[in-house]
Amino acid sequence: MILDKQNELSNAQVLTASAASVNQIDLGPPAYTGNSKGNSKGAIAFNVDADFAAAGAATLQIGLRSSPNADMSNAVVALLLPAVPVASLKRGASLAKLMGELPVPARVSRYLDVFYTVENGPFTTGAISARFTIYQPNGVGA
Repeated sequence: MILDKQNELSNAQVLTASAASVNQIDLGPPAYTGNSKGNSKGAIAFNVDADFAAAGAATLQIGLRSSPNADMSNAVVALLLPAVPVASLKRGASLAKLMGELPVPARVSRYLDVFYTVENGPFTTGAISARFTIYQPNGVGA
């Protein structure tokens, strides 16, 4: 996996309530080539950096949003992952194993971010990282 600071949405972002990722990704104008409009060859990878805790049965749900605007106005949820219970959100956990991958769909707007939705919260502690990475399916280009 190749990681790039410019493709980092969250870096050990502390989450206690619902919030957007600290950063967003600019896929570039439509005239760009390559992965500028998302071609299902990229995904958002998540890691839990600090154990999540809550007084109750809090869950975390992650959605990929896209917008034609840099300020993320008029954002549309492109993909929504299943909610994960607080008991599964432990340091070092790969969310791909808990809720599946978050691939970037083929048709998204120029700007991307992720939105973390906390249900039955708040969390009292917890931090997460999210990074966009380009990947190749198994057996392709190997």
